Amino acid sequence: MTSLSDKLVDIKQDLTNTSKFIHGTYVWNYNLINPNSKGDDLYKEKDTIQKDAINESLKNTKKLNNYLEEKYKFKKFDKKMRDKMKALGLGFDISYGWHRKIKMPTDENGDTLPWYDYERRLDNLPNNLNVFNDLMNEVHESIPGDCMKKDIKAYPEIINSGAKAITFCYGRFAFRNMKTKTFNKLGITLILLGPGSNQAYSGEFVPIDENYDVIITFRNKKTYGQLTERFIKHCKQLNINYYVGIYDATGGNYQELINYKP
Repeated sequence: MTSLSDKLVDIKQDLTNTSKFIHGTYVWNYNLINPNSKGDDLYKEKDTIQKDAINESLKNTKKLNNYLEEKYKFKKFDKKMRDKMKALGLGFDISYGWHRKIKMPTDENGDTLPWYDYERRLDNLPNNLNVFNDLMNEVHESIPGDCMKKDIKAYPEIINSGAKAITFCYGRFAFRNMKTKTFNKLGITLILLGPGSNQAYSGEFVPIDENYDVIITFRNKKTYGQLTERFIKHCKQLNINYYVGIYDATGGNYQELINYKP
């Protein structure tokens, strides 16, 4: 029986005495889209690339367009907004996006509830997690099944929210071909910017008018191979030794593959 190691396609490495470290990784599905990649700002790409990414997943964008135009304003982000996102620890390249403001919910006295209850005394009261769930549901409802190409399904996922997101909430929509089980290039990311700092009640980025920024950015997802080449490029820039194994995963199960992780 052929073992996984026999299916090794390629090895890329740079082992010299310039570094005391060896950074190792492995990859399979080299030419397929990694749904976990943040990708690039789709609106910075050429029109042909934008259309290709959108048309691969969506056959009708009318409802999504109407939702965005009604709820959000399309804008180019200025330096102030870019600096704010950077200060909050948001590692996205966003030059253009859809933007709106929202308020946090209030209690029975009309007082604004906290972004995040660090001491977890208000678990039963509305907070930013409830708000973010509502936002994610709004976006999901604006891309119903009949607006997608045949065999394509939208996968909503909240990555950071509630206790995990002290400075911002981050959710994404990936588009998957259910026939081939592969993911498409298009990604939609929803971000709710918070108050910043290590603890939310420090007030560093709490807006005076209690309106928080919501951003929707369309992404052009990267393949596992593109991410691998970026990893190699960074290792070279930092003079770090690297060893990359690229596998043909045909017939290999997930557990067998991750057992090769260095």
